[in-house]
Amino acid sequence: MKLNLLILLAFFYGVSWVKAQTIVKVHEIRGSIAPKSIVSSSTGLFAAQNMMYKHTVTIYNSSGELLATIKDNVNLKVYGYSDYNDDTYLGGPVEACFSNKGKFLWVSNYSMIGTEFINEGCDACMGSIYDPSFVYKINTTTFKIENVIKVGSVPKYLAINELIDIMVVSNWTSSDVSIIDLRTEKEIKRIKVGKHPRGIVITKNGQFAYVTIMGSTKIAVINLETNQVNYIYNVGKSPRHLVLDEKEDFLYCSTNSDNQLVKINLKTKNIIKCKTKAGPRTMILSANDKYIYVVNYFSDSFQKIDVETMQVIETIKTGHHPIGITINKQTSEIWVSCYEGKIQIFKDIELEQQLQNSELLADVKQTKIKHIPTYDAQKYLTHKKQKNTVQKKQSAHKKSSTNQSDSKIENISTSKNTIAKNTNNNTNSNCKYHLIIGSFGVKSNAERLKQKMIEKGYPAQLLPSSNQKLTMVSIQCFDTQNEALSSKSKILQDTQQKGWVYAVDK
Repeated sequence: MKLNLLILLAFFYGVSWVKAQTIVKVHEIRGSIAPKSIVSSSTGLFAAQNMMYKHTVTIYNSSGELLATIKDNVNLKVYGYSDYNDDTYLGGPVEACFSNKGKFLWVSNYSMIGTEFINEGCDACMGSIYDPSFVYKINTTTFKIENVIKVGSVPKYLAINELIDIMVVSNWTSSDVSIIDLRTEKEIKRIKVGKHPRGIVITKNGQFAYVTIMGSTKIAVINLETNQVNYIYNVGKSPRHLVLDEKEDFLYCSTNSDNQLVKINLKTKNIIKCKTKAGPRTMILSANDKYIYVVNYFSDSFQKIDVETMQVIETIKTGHHPIGITINKQTSEIWVSCYEGKIQIFKDIELEQQLQNSELLADVKQTKIKHIPTYDAQKYLTHKKQKNTVQKKQSAHKKSSTNQSDSKIENISTSKNTIAKNTNNNTNSNCKYHLIIGSFGVKSNAERLKQKMIEKGYPAQLLPSSNQKLTMVSIQCFDTQNEALSSKSKILQDTQQKGWVYAVDK
């Protein structure tokens, strides 16, 4: 206890005579679980997929409290699959991902158990003769399975891009990926990619999906607009999991048989490798994109790696067979699922301090960033709203104050709408970097969001997506990428929106 306190004090006060341990365990979850994977939503939900023998998915809140245990038994006839006659079929949860701001959880099932499933796929199997399986859609409000979707044999990983309403599922045994339209919740395409596909990441614009081909040394690159497949070669033996950094400049891959983590520059295709402990599996990036945390299945540990230098900073002991990892970006807590039957929660104190300092620095920089007049008008309107609240309490001057406020707000609204209109028409300006807050297949929905932001004082405008199929809403445009990135968090926080920086080719 005294040693831990000393280490913490040394870290916070910058004492150089002791090497601080920056990651500490804060909680452990046990129960009737065998978590194959653990994933988190942006809304504070955590889902553990307890595959094969437990046949459950367990949902927790950010404090680690169990909210629900969802069994994997389903009646396939209820969901329109009339070829399956049993009233109950069992699955085997493997991986999962959230959608709709945590409203839904999508879970892959290794295989199904029931009368018609007579040729189960396996980790050593390969081919099209094996039984298909299903992906479950779970409502995280009711904790009920809401729909099921038929896919290939032994589905493993799944990834979603809500910009284009597409889910990609890697089918291990059938050596292909299922492309699912989330609007109809049906498989619309099956694409062959190679022996034992697993990890998946989709670019923000929905154009490309990267898929690890674990029975090889390559990563498949699927063009989701044309369905063409290319490859990144020689990344290492048994590439398993993938993550993309926020700017999408670098792709990170764990190579399970090489015991390495690989950093791939997507522009130059240059590869840098970092040696890890035995059996690197799932990875997660920190909120500031400075660190990767990777679990090592065979060495009962996870490691913190500096992505700039690709050097291991810290190695932390875990329970037996750590296989899944995720992060609570609000608290800098790292959740590790161990196959032996527990979930361990760690806190990265160094990361937490860095994020706090970054927020303070962002607030300072925000005052120095030159914004176009409409953003200043929003600040003025917010100030007037606060002032009006005070004025309402002053009954003697209520009428005159209200009239003055209405008059000033009307003048500001007229001014900001004029500026916004000019901004929307100025498509040939040097403004290149847009902060996108939404993308819609129905243009009228984009129009509504644009108008809502204009009314709040932002120079919102519409842009076509790169594939020309969707309409994006830009809340503000910047001349440089640095300005866009510096302003991003403040604008999104003020408007309670989510978004990303999008560069327009001039």
